[in-house]
Amino acid sequence: MEEKSLKLTQGALITAVFGVLMFLNRQTGTLLEGLLMYVIPLPLAIYGAKYGLGASAPVMAAMSMLAFLLSTPASAISAVMELLIGLVFGICLYRRADPGKTLLAVMLMSVTVVLFDLFIISMLFGMDINAQSLEMQKALTEAAQKQGIAIPEELLGVNYMKRILIISMGIAGAIQGFIIYTVGLLLMRRLGMHVQKPRSIYELHPPAWTAWAAAICYFGYGISMGRGGEESFAQMILMMLGMIGSMFLILFGYLAGNLLLRRMIPEHRFICALLSFLLCFMVPPLAMIVGFMYITGIGMHA
Repeated sequence: MEEKSLKLTQGALITAVFGVLMFLNRQTGTLLEGLLMYVIPLPLAIYGAKYGLGASAPVMAAMSMLAFLLSTPASAISAVMELLIGLVFGICLYRRADPGKTLLAVMLMSVTVVLFDLFIISMLFGMDINAQSLEMQKALTEAAQKQGIAIPEELLGVNYMKRILIISMGIAGAIQGFIIYTVGLLLMRRLGMHVQKPRSIYELHPPAWTAWAAAICYFGYGISMGRGGEESFAQMILMMLGMIGSMFLILFGYLAGNLLLRRMIPEHRFICALLSFLLCFMVPPLAMIVGFMYITGIGMHA
């Protein structure tokens, strides 16, 4: 009975704290939203790691209701998506899933949430991705003019700006997932919970079918957009899936490139990481090919 009471008390406590955060975020004009996306998943992840899905699902439902009652619709949807990250993270820990798979799941969920916010939520609430790309183009043009820097026109095109926006948001989502995973495990260990040790991102190696699925999503998006016409909701979904697939392959392209460069110049790890990042940012298709080969093992030798 005491354990059941403790479970209910802790669930009510994290729900109340979540409600306060949502209320403060609304009162400050969503000023705290950038910080909250790192904080929101952690309490539910800790609760899920301790009590499992059966106890966590009702708590998440209550928190989701509070999000819509105490925040704006766009912020509420984003908060619910962040709660899903925490729920998945906690359930993986509760079921003693492989640490590499847990890290990969959290990072993929974070990338999905960021791109969902960029494509779907923005479109639903009148913030088109093309408009965001135009704003970025305008800001870069004005900054270049003030500094007297001549930027080639092809680097200021809307399509190029859109690609930079998507890639940067995807990378930000992956970094967010890694931070949530690492900080969450550190908090749980400080609370005396027996959880896995943080796993290095370089130990990730997903099954080969994930690379094929990512490639299919990416090419499916490319085929749908090649038909032309106005962007529909279905095309936005395909675009989101395609970008998730490309971000997945680019992430492992970065890891593969970094590991290869470390073998060549082991004494300059920062330079290796920088060159790998530039490869992903400047030549995404090449990074995707390298990532696909790394996951599937095609063309790779032990």
